[in-house]
Amino acid sequence: FVANPLNGEWVSNFLVTVTGTANDPQPNASGLTRVLLSVNGQLPITAVGTSNWSGTFGLRQGLNTITVTAQDLAGNVSAPVIINVTYVIVNPVNDLFANALSLTAVPDVASANTTNATKEFDEPNHAGNSGGKSVWWWFQPPADGVLSLSTSNSSFDTLLGIYTGTTVSELTTIASNDDAYPGALRGFSALTQGVRSNETYHIAVDGFDGVGGTVSLHYSFTPAPLFSLTVGSAGKGQVSPASGDVVSNATVVLTGTPDSFFEFDSWTGSFTATANPLSLVVTSNVDLTAHFRPISFTDDFETGNLLKLGWFSAGDLPWSVESATVLAGSFSARSGAIGDNQTSSLLFTTNFGGGLGSFYFKVSSEAGWDFLSFSVDGVQQQQWSGEIDWTSYSFPLSAGTHTLEWRYAKDSTLSAGLDAAFIDNVSLPLASPFGPPEPASLKIFRQSDGSLLVQVLGQTNQTYVIQGTTNLTPSIVWQNLSTNVAAGGVIQYVDPGTNPLRFYRTIVP
Repeated sequence: FVANPLNGEWVSNFLVTVTGTANDPQPNASGLTRVLLSVNGQLPITAVGTSNWSGTFGLRQGLNTITVTAQDLAGNVSAPVIINVTYVIVNPVNDLFANALSLTAVPDVASANTTNATKEFDEPNHAGNSGGKSVWWWFQPPADGVLSLSTSNSSFDTLLGIYTGTTVSELTTIASNDDAYPGALRGFSALTQGVRSNETYHIAVDGFDGVGGTVSLHYSFTPAPLFSLTVGSAGKGQVSPASGDVVSNATVVLTGTPDSFFEFDSWTGSFTATANPLSLVVTSNVDLTAHFRPISFTDDFETGNLLKLGWFSAGDLPWSVESATVLAGSFSARSGAIGDNQTSSLLFTTNFGGGLGSFYFKVSSEAGWDFLSFSVDGVQQQQWSGEIDWTSYSFPLSAGTHTLEWRYAKDSTLSAGLDAAFIDNVSLPLASPFGPPEPASLKIFRQSDGSLLVQVLGQTNQTYVIQGTTNLTPSIVWQNLSTNVAAGGVIQYVDPGTNPLRFYRTIVP
């Protein structure tokens, strides 16, 4: 076992001392006689010691391969242990993480020339860019407060990062920045970050896409009270910025970004909110979870058939629902398996409220000859041919009754690809329903943070009240939890899930 140096480590010393342990395992152990070390295939040297051993030798500039084997009294040789170590002739002196320079608590400017700087093995990409010429400093605040950093007046486009951790390959990103003013040409970087007393913060400055030059790192520290901001997500989505320490009375803007086919729903935790982005002034510790919910499409064909809406087919063969080629979920709609000079159409006629409609489509056909076309009231809006993977198409729709048609049409000869068209995740601005309210159904999902997602499936644009109670005794009292309009026929409500027992119902007011 090699204890030091670590495999993949970068060092700035020509001489390296390799240390480790060895043993001669049972059965038939005869005892260790020596441990041999070889660098870059050269003749091996004998280490000092056996069970605990060490050996010192010189490195060549760049990558070095060190091989260690052990031998016992019976002449048996162990399988080799191989590690790689990179020897860097340091220029500048703080090129390597291990050689980081200290920043004092007094406002000042640190400088370095990164023309000959390097990027270490397993070093993070600062501000998300690969960089290539980084230098390091470290700072340990004497009290809780604010650390301000800026690379203004540097001679190149900089990247800036603040980290905690003890090795370059196991750093935790606290904050990073590419350009203090997004879109600026050869911009400088800047960060203002809350930092904790006696915590060691590592600061890296790199060059965008590996450029180098003269760094001017302006820094200052101001003592101030801090609060913890803890953020998380439930469902498919991410939150920025990440959890961290925030200066008292600072304004933070939290943004929940949903994954594809999901939408932001609400914030829960220290308080409840629906705004996104959410701007808040931090005056205490804050713990918030962003909830994301699946987008409710007019039809995503997850019923496994064409019965959810009043779809009807025309042409030589009807469309159908299938599971072999889908955008998301389990099903999509596919054109009929027509022959030459034939068509297959999927149509939908209803009263629309006016607005923007959209759908996803896929075409796999003979390019330039076999087409998927989309029409409104018999007027073609667009057509597609050839190999087109899942793509979104949007279109305006005025209020009133309209007929939408998706038609796959073939010419007189030849076929290519799957010879078909597909649609999925159709979103349409349906008009408010008429007549008496329809009964709603409830679904409840337990989310990763323990909260409950209560989903109402009902009549489009109908108002529903979600109610809850903790018992079903004769003296039951229902409490109103949420009153909303079911846009698209769906309402979703997040209950923190703190009650040991909870019953739900939905009513029309």
